[in-house]
Amino acid sequence: METFAGGFTLVDQRRVTTTADLDAAAVHDVLHSIYRPMRAKPAEAMRVTFSLDLLLFRPA
Repeated sequence: METFAGGFTLVDQRRVTTTADLDAAAVHDVLHSIYRPMRAKPAEAMRVTFSLDLLLFRPA
């Protein structure tokens, strides 16, 4: 956010969270898409939680 702080003002911030039941292949794909994909054991089907921070800016 510091990169754009001079040109924009933060108006609102919210967290959006949802869960999904994923099979082993989908869990494997998600693990490869995050910054820490290493696991000690093979991926297995599980319920995972996805969370995003949404930021709304306006021009300064």
